[in-house]
Amino acid sequence: MNDYLEFLALFGVGGAHPGGLQLSKQLLKHEGLTNSTKILDIGCGTGQTAAHLVSKYKCNITAIDIHPLMIEKAKMRLNNLGYKVDLLVANAEKLPYEDSSFDYVLSESVLSFTDSKKALKEISRVLKKGGVLLAIEMTNEGNLTSAEKEEIKTFYGVNEIYNEVEWKNLMYHSGFGIVTIDSIDLSTEGTEEFHGIEFHLSPEINQYYLTILDRHELLTQKYKNKLGFRIYKCRK
Repeated sequence: MNDYLEFLALFGVGGAHPGGLQLSKQLLKHEGLTNSTKILDIGCGTGQTAAHLVSKYKCNITAIDIHPLMIEKAKMRLNNLGYKVDLLVANAEKLPYEDSSFDYVLSESVLSFTDSKKALKEISRVLKKGGVLLAIEMTNEGNLTSAEKEEIKTFYGVNEIYNEVEWKNLMYHSGFGIVTIDSIDLSTEGTEEFHGIEFHLSPEINQYYLTILDRHELLTQKYKNKLGFRIYKCRK
């Protein structure tokens, strides 16, 4: 497991994706979700968004994460709230579900940390016809040098840093017929509105992982004008 992903699990970081829970809420409120909507939350982390979906929309939620510690922390959150969510340690590149099982798949800064081609094909497979993938993903703004790409890929453990066009082509080739893209400049949004990162710390954390947090903050500042994100809405 990559050190950055291990850091996220040990610190129990919720809302780590750009925009955090508030962006997720903003994105989901336009989807007409009901208590009969079946949603797969891939890379669910500590279950922050899954809890919101149950609380707000009473959806039928299935949530997976590749890290057992994240699933453990998600179970604690959801059990404490009395919410029923099917939680499983699983890999987005090999989803343990039948074809055409879900109305929606949600990916909050997850695809970038997978073999994106494999994961997108699996997501397309488990979505019903007309089903939707909502993905908030890291996106190259187009001016990263090869050396800068390597620095980011090495630290975060990602295979590639796609630009908007590359993401769109990947999604089309994975079986999605309609792909729409949106972007939000977080620097123009109120800090209160987009604050939502929370921590559920493990009892014992090696000091080394504090350096990972420092490094992440440094890279975030270093590449703030070169590494952005987009919201990709893909319909099968």
